[in-house]
Amino acid sequence: MINILADFFPGRCLTLAAVWLLSLAAASAQTADPAPVTWVSTWGTGMSSAASDQFFAASAYKGNNVFNDQVIRQTVHASLGGAVVRLRLSNELGTAPLAVGAVHVALTDSGANIVPGTDRTVTFRGGSTTVTIPTGTPEISDAISLDVPANANLSISVYFPTATPVTTVHPRAMQATYVSPAGSGDVTAEAALPLDPVQPSIDQWSLLSGVEVKAAGARTFVALGSSITDGLLSTPDANRRWTDYLAARLARKGLPVGVVNASIIANPILRAGNGGPALARFDRDVLARPGAAYVFINDILGVEIQGTATNSDADYANAVIGGLRQYRTRAHSQGIKAYAGTIIPLGGASNYTPSYEARRQIINAFIRGGGLDGYADFDAAVRDPADPTRILAAYDGGDHHHLNDAGYKVLARSFDLTLFQ
Repeated sequence: MINILADFFPGRCLTLAAVWLLSLAAASAQTADPAPVTWVSTWGTGMSSAASDQFFAASAYKGNNVFNDQVIRQTVHASLGGAVVRLRLSNELGTAPLAVGAVHVALTDSGANIVPGTDRTVTFRGGSTTVTIPTGTPEISDAISLDVPANANLSISVYFPTATPVTTVHPRAMQATYVSPAGSGDVTAEAALPLDPVQPSIDQWSLLSGVEVKAAGARTFVALGSSITDGLLSTPDANRRWTDYLAARLARKGLPVGVVNASIIANPILRAGNGGPALARFDRDVLARPGAAYVFINDILGVEIQGTATNSDADYANAVIGGLRQYRTRAHSQGIKAYAGTIIPLGGASNYTPSYEARRQIINAFIRGGGLDGYADFDAAVRDPADPTRILAAYDGGDHHHLNDAGYKVLARSFDLTLFQ
């Protein structure tokens, strides 16, 4: 190129020509197409059936989920920010059409209170403030203008005008949902929600399964799994699940990745635990998430060990590995990378058996051996070096099965962030 330029721009003109070409290159870079702005999931949860989930009664409103002329205000923790938001409501596990009288979204101040001036009315199907969701279906709201910062808390208030059983739920949310008194009417827009004096809050998300934002060049990471991914024994109302810590890491690195925690307590990959097996809910909880580019599965063995005494450890572990291969195939069919976390030890836990340990080792060898597109070594992050069958005491949530906040933070740190680049 220099020789060609020299023929046309002798002497000092060569320098000017080079500058001219560099200017053209810079102008071309500036006019390149920007990253597309698309819908991506910034928060989500896995939904279970109130009729069959073993944890429902402990987390429900007065032992059931019937709301009558009252409002529930649910708090969720967004991962990725955006200036436009929409909600995903779910009656996918419902047994009847579900009538909703009003929905509002706002930034959370604290507890049941919202930040003044941020309240927005949510509409559906082109402008309706009410909606009836058919049995077995989700409902996506219209787009709503609201500036949502990264890692912000949102309050979603839902009004049920008549006695309404909500049967699509996420029990044990580790996050309070606030409840107004029955008969208090539509108070969705109130800055300070009036609270039921008998049961002001429940540990459960009801009806709400996702929040989406518009963002440039962004994508979504979906975590499947069971109680460890769900953050059991983390500090309530503090967003200290490992997925929350990971979302904060991604934001600090400037990586535009929304994080969805679609785990369900006692949800294995193959057996019919709460919410159905992970493979049974894969389409609903992974493929239906806008922007899904990565899926991650973890803590899939704890429920699998029940009722399998007649299976050899190798046979059962290989059955789970077969499930992981199917998980990988279904992710790849939609261009999604399939990751996993190695399974952490349970030594000392009430459901620990030698078979669990043997099966865990076989499955972890598959994960570490390149069976999927990548992995995070959760086992190495939290095991006790003096006894690798147990969780290190500093990370033990107290039951030798689940983790404390420090343990969940260490899981998030075990990710190599190049997995998201």
